[in-house]
Amino acid sequence: MIYRVQAQESIVSRMQERVDNARLRLSQVRFEQKSRTVSIKQIEEKQNRNETPASEKKELEDALAQEKARFDADANIEQETQTTLIDAEEQLRIAQTKLGGLQDQLDRLEKVLESFERQK
Repeated sequence: MIYRVQAQESIVSRMQERVDNARLRLSQVRFEQKSRTVSIKQIEEKQNRNETPASEKKELEDALAQEKARFDADANIEQETQTTLIDAEEQLRIAQTKLGGLQDQLDRLEKVLESFERQK
């Protein structure tokens, strides 16, 4: 029984690590999205200035297209990471519930053994 509890504790630990990693990745992706949003706005503002030469406007147009493509790719990654996080959190809850059940069984077993010890 103790080995089952230890094995389940190990599973819970791995699931917690998976949740933590997914949260970190989601945070990173969201930070990158915010940075890209700022970059896109800056490019658009520079593009719309009258003093910006036509040759530079073409470069800005290309840069804007690249930033928007990266933004869209990051949005997909964010969605995938959010799904991974939800799945990992659910698996963690299941593993924690199993661990709790095993710990309860172990506690009951210890009480039974203690009562046998007292009866001797």
